[in-house]
Amino acid sequence: MDRQPEGAALVNITAYSPKIRQQLTMGEESVNINMAVRYNSLENKTLVYVGSPLITTEY
Repeated sequence: MDRQPEGAALVNITAYSPKIRQQLTMGEESVNINMAVRYNSLENKTLVYVGSPLITTEY
């Protein structure tokens, strides 16, 4: 379970684009782009992370 600090929100999207060659298969789906957006109201910051095929760092 991913726990977020109080005052934080996270949106994580995984998708596929035919314009990107590298891809992974997750179940029956191909994916090659991952985007995460985190807002922390305590710091009043929004951070955007993008990875291909997936984000490989902690966010």
